[in-house]
Amino acid sequence: MDQWTQRKVVKQFVEYNKKIKNTPSPYHKIFPAIQSIDLLKTGAFNLAFSNTLKDKTGGKCQADMKRFLESLQKSNIKLKLKSSTAAITFGLAKDMIKELNGIFLPTDEAYVIMVRPEYLKVIGASARGLHNGLITLRQIIQQTTILPAATILDYPANSHRCAFTYWGIPMDEQAKTKLMKFIDLKYNEIVVGTGKYRELEDLKVQKGLQEYFEFLHSFQIEPIPTVWLNGNKSWYEGVWLQNEPVVFKKDTATFGFQRLIDVESSQPVFHSKIGGGNIYQRDRDYQIISVEPPVIRRMKDGEIPKDAVIFMDADIFDPRTHRFSKPCASEDAAYEEFEKNIRLTIELFHPKKIHVNHDELGILNSDSRCRKRNKKNFELVAYQINRMRDIIKKYDPQVDMIMWADAVNPYHNAGKKKLEKVCDLLHPDIIMAHWYYLAENFEQVDCVELGTKFFMEKGFRMYGCPWDNLVNQQVWERTAKNNSDSRNFWGLMHTQWSGRNNGLSQTAAINWSGKTWLTK
Repeated sequence: MDQWTQRKVVKQFVEYNKKIKNTPSPYHKIFPAIQSIDLLKTGAFNLAFSNTLKDKTGGKCQADMKRFLESLQKSNIKLKLKSSTAAITFGLAKDMIKELNGIFLPTDEAYVIMVRPEYLKVIGASARGLHNGLITLRQIIQQTTILPAATILDYPANSHRCAFTYWGIPMDEQAKTKLMKFIDLKYNEIVVGTGKYRELEDLKVQKGLQEYFEFLHSFQIEPIPTVWLNGNKSWYEGVWLQNEPVVFKKDTATFGFQRLIDVESSQPVFHSKIGGGNIYQRDRDYQIISVEPPVIRRMKDGEIPKDAVIFMDADIFDPRTHRFSKPCASEDAAYEEFEKNIRLTIELFHPKKIHVNHDELGILNSDSRCRKRNKKNFELVAYQINRMRDIIKKYDPQVDMIMWADAVNPYHNAGKKKLEKVCDLLHPDIIMAHWYYLAENFEQVDCVELGTKFFMEKGFRMYGCPWDNLVNQQVWERTAKNNSDSRNFWGLMHTQWSGRNNGLSQTAAINWSGKTWLTK
């Protein structure tokens, strides 16, 4: 963040903080900010003198109800449930049309809180709306139990308010506390990120993940699992070596690279001359003792002459040569493992969406498995992404796939690898999580906006993904506002990397309110 921009953002925050301290009611201190507050001059509702509650939720939002009642008990206030008239009523719009008195709830996540001296009513457009209303009411009573008369109408600016972070399995109290922070900020989708989805045959892992899903569902939150291509290192994109000299010392040859790929789809070939000659046979002429580190042993009774230099054609894998690595687009075993994990994830958890990661593409089209297909780089990348999507749709056509967008965004990492044409070959129902974190100068700001425009024009649904840089948050807030009329701009996805979680609250504020102190 350059010094000038930092000063500007700090100044905006100071002004915002002064405004919050001088608010006319406790409702104006709620975070994220309430959309509409109509204060009335008719007194106040005192929770301490109002000990009856009517539950018209039809069994919905019981986790929120319990949490609210526990907060009241801390103030020594206990409510008695009544089936008839009560001072406090919680319910759904379909059962409280008369009480709404014509108030329009614009989304299924909208809610109304009516505070009068004689009653308090919280009405949600749906269970999701009631959940949001109870979250707000709990925040209010943590400030005061004397509530000024008012009509509060609130609803989110963005329908998809997502948070991506990694979680430990099983869920402990620390994780629950952290999840409640996300819930209080009115996120409605939480990515339950972990590599454990590839261990779902383990009943303990199943149970540990199920805890997260059940807990989040109880608060009307959609859990999103993470399942990505991974597995054996020999399934990863390697580098095709040809005519690599093999020097035996005491009948043993070693190599300077990390791993020799030796699987059904890619097996090393040893031969006597550059470009060919006599092809040596495994277990007759040589043995592969180890693939990592690579060790080859000459068979004394075989055809490889003692102390001879022979040559090898093989795929090798060495992540030291490139920071990011992905499974080879042409390795069927990787897809078979992915399919097993997807099948179990869908059968066990019934998600609406699955995040497959797939960011930061590494080397492409560089080993024999891909090169023999005679495909261009962008064709291989599109093939791999589409195949993941097709596997998900095979087990449930209603489940959507989310991926990090940098791999296919021509204004980000895809542009660096000349993969501009990938999106032309992709299924348009793939959801893009478009991240660009360091929007500190005009060029980088353009990358956020141009990437968004690109995905909107291509017809992809998209999340914007800020991190913890406030200037970046500011750019994403403007971008979200500029695309608020598009059904394909879903909202923002909070991201947490390197333990840095400082963007959580600001992303939540933008998602809910649409406009915050950053752009006012």
